[in-house]
Formats: sequence, C-alpha cells, structure tokens
Amino acid sequence: MERNNFIEGNGKITCSDGYYEGEIKNEKFNGKGKYYYFDGDYYDGYWLNDKFFKGTDSFIYDNGYYEGGFYNYKKHGKGKYYFNNGNYFEGKYQFDKIIGDGEERINGVI
Repeated sequence: MERNNFIEGNGKITCSDGYYEGEIKNEKFNGKGKYYYFDGDYYDGYWLNDKFFKGTDSFIYDNGYYEGGFYNYKKHGKGKYYFNNGNYFEGKYQFDKIIGDGEERINGVI
C-alpha cells in the first residue's frame, strides 16, 4: 500500500485505494480501526501489522455483496450475502462456509 503520511497513536492514513482511520503503531494499522475503500467497501475491526484480523466488513465480490462478520480474511460469524440476481442468504458463516440454517430468498420467495 502506498501511503502519504505516517503517524503513531490514533489517526488517519491515506493510501492509493482508500484510507484508514484508527490506531496506528510502528507506522502500521494496529488495533481498532476502519479501512474505507474509495469504491465503498470497508473493513471495520481489529488490525495487526496492516492486516485485517477480526471485525465486520462490507465487501463486493464478482457475484454479489457481503455484509457481516469477518475473521482472518474470511466470512465468519453472522452475515448476509446479496447475490447480483436479487437473491440473498442470511445466516452464520465459519471460515467462509455457511454453517447451520439461515434465511434464504430465491426469486423473491423466503
């Protein structure tokens, strides 16, 4: 990530694809913070050495859009996946896999 400034403590770092607001240590995202991509995606949670570790995100994929829990770069916890065709699945995820029952809408029917 290309950055335009370095600080320690709480602050803001602007990068080439977005910006981070939160705790900074050793010139890296460390602690609680939120990264906003210029396209509208974001990660909100805990960071360790510039890597998103745990929290919630809103992220666009090729076939849809996900909002919910995130852990170690995978969908984890409660979340909702909106498919590009208008369908969605809401439920629990564990390391990118659906676990248990959830609510699914297919062709307008829940």
